[in-house]
Amino acid sequence: MQFMNRLIKINRTLAKSGRVSATNLDHHHPILCLERAIGERYGADKVLWETGAFDAQVYPDLPFASSWSELLEKLLGAGASGKQVFSTTAADTVAAAAAGGSSSNNRENDTNYALKVRTIGAQCYSRKNLLSKMQLACKPSSEGGGDANALLFLSGSHPARSLPFTDSLLQSSFSMLRDASKMRAKGELPASLALWAVENPINPPERLLKKVQAGAEVILTQPPFLQSSAERWFEFAQKNGVSNEIKLLAGIPMSTSRSNLEFWLRLCGLGGTPEAAMVVSSFPGNGIGGGNKEEYQRLVRDWNVTFVRRTLSLPGVAGLHVMPLTKQGRDMTVSFLNEGIIPNKLR
Repeated sequence: MQFMNRLIKINRTLAKSGRVSATNLDHHHPILCLERAIGERYGADKVLWETGAFDAQVYPDLPFASSWSELLEKLLGAGASGKQVFSTTAADTVAAAAAGGSSSNNRENDTNYALKVRTIGAQCYSRKNLLSKMQLACKPSSEGGGDANALLFLSGSHPARSLPFTDSLLQSSFSMLRDASKMRAKGELPASLALWAVENPINPPERLLKKVQAGAEVILTQPPFLQSSAERWFEFAQKNGVSNEIKLLAGIPMSTSRSNLEFWLRLCGLGGTPEAAMVVSSFPGNGIGGGNKEEYQRLVRDWNVTFVRRTLSLPGVAGLHVMPLTKQGRDMTVSFLNEGIIPNKLR
């Protein structure tokens, strides 16, 4: 009951401010969220973004390094300063995200108004640093902030998090959700702020319940590559009422090659597993189509059509989080939007 009362309060605040709510869009029609291109890739998603099809835009918070080899390489490149090896300031994080897109949240100034979701990864940051990041991300751009309507919390993939006992020593998505919920209740974060998190449908579904209890109002899932386990996960969420209380947005990577697909499988914790091998074998190989490029691209497109439709059929899915990494993937997304394969937004 407390959870629902909180959602009602947030939606009322958003209605008065004219903002789009992360929690008041119709559950019976999918909503769309786009992972924005930032940093060196900034601007690559311009055509896709300007379709106006998306209800929300997520700005990632990339770790300094995501593997020990990458960390070593960057350490050697950083020289004596070792800048940003384990942490950055709150201003660094917001500045990096802001460099990746418009900071306008005003309908009159932004023809493609959508929720702006700023990601905050726990990585190896201190609790104090993370609390500062949350507050700065929500401030207006005129004050050096990130104009966030929502914060997406994740533990992060910094290699140091894989060391023994770090789970009990470092902050996590769970601790950040709890802190953000308390800060919002105290007025230290905007009352209209939505709290988002990420979950993997190959993990025990009880983790999902814990994130909802910690304060998550929208969950972005990793791509549901394993159909049977994804069905069980989403059915669990539906049977336990989670799908009726929060939004579950399923990840869609728009795979364009076997190597691209293998990257996503590794990211989802499936790299090198028999299950991953089966998924990869279902994807068209380079030799398929008799060397005909157009025929090969048609087969790749068909594979993605099947994946999107299968994902939309999962019980309780409230929308899609589209994450195309390549130009072909972005072009395919535009095509899917035009053809209704990916349902357009409701507004």
